[in-house]
Amino acid sequence: MEKEEILKITDSNGTTMEYEVITAFSLPKEEKNIVVYTDNTKNEDGTLNVFASIYYPGEKPKLENIEKEEDWKIVEEILNNLPEKE
Repeated sequence: MEKEEILKITDSNGTTMEYEVITAFSLPKEEKNIVVYTDNTKNEDGTLNVFASIYYPGEKPKLENIEKEEDWKIVEEILNNLPEKE
């Protein structure tokens, strides 16, 4: 079993939240890092809640919303090609 990678983000209130990283990749043209992650909760349909954001690593990592439609298309394509987790 692979070791889970955990993303820790502290919000503006000082609360640290932990998320399991599903995948991360770069968009070289845009010089952006994208991270796809989950808090391991499920929605009312029983589907895992999955999120994607632009990721700024560093001493105080930061997430930013993905706003460009073409970036979302790349995220969707990568997610569709990931093997299903058992």
